[in-house]
Amino acid sequence: MQTLVDRHPAVLPIATVEPAFWRAVPVCREPPLRSGTLDNLLVTPGGDFVLAERKLWCATEARRAVRAHI
Repeated sequence: MQTLVDRHPAVLPIATVEPAFWRAVPVCREPPLRSGTLDNLLVTPGGDFVLAERKLWCATEARRAVRAHI
């Protein structure tokens, strides 16, 4: 999934979440964080960062884990 997002960032529904982040450009995959790694890091034409973290929808801890991770 990380490779797909890196090669084709348009698969992310970014404009649905925040239209200002549309046309984000991939920067890197798995940049290190204190809590582990991030799946994908993108940047918008305006210089804003987009952090993409993939979690399984069915995972009961998914929402809590993503907040703690970031």
